[in-house]
Amino acid sequence: MKTVLFRSVLSCALLTMWLPATSQTLKVESQGQAAVDAENDRIIAVAMSKAVGLPAAGKGQIVFFRASKSPGAAVEVDADGEALGELPAGMYFAVPASAGTHAYTSGDAGSLSMNVAAGSTYYVQVIRNRAGRPQFLRSTATRFQRATEH
Repeated sequence: MKTVLFRSVLSCALLTMWLPATSQTLKVESQGQAAVDAENDRIIAVAMSKAVGLPAAGKGQIVFFRASKSPGAAVEVDADGEALGELPAGMYFAVPASAGTHAYTSGDAGSLSMNVAAGSTYYVQVIRNRAGRPQFLRSTATRFQRATEH
């Protein structure tokens, strides 16, 4: 009886030590992939900044882009009530912006409010929703690179 009890206690003790070790291993692997993805995004952001340029001193910039397969006519982009230009499919343009909050709109599309920091580049993908209305989506340098590849 003592042997069975001893084996049971020993098994429970080993199991209790093993479970935390396996959960830590899974956590480390997950953080490892996130670090790899973050580093890849950083490398692509540097490459894309060479393509679109860096923001002017003391300003930030917003890069508006449309995928080459984006349907519909060009989309007009306005910033704080002023027209910036039209954006056809497969094209992009970078807009300098002073630090602070700015509102970007297009016709009857909802407004996209962005808080811009000096020295930073932000990406906004312009799409048309199912009803055909323009819509602005916050994006990344990685998505910008994929959307503008030909």
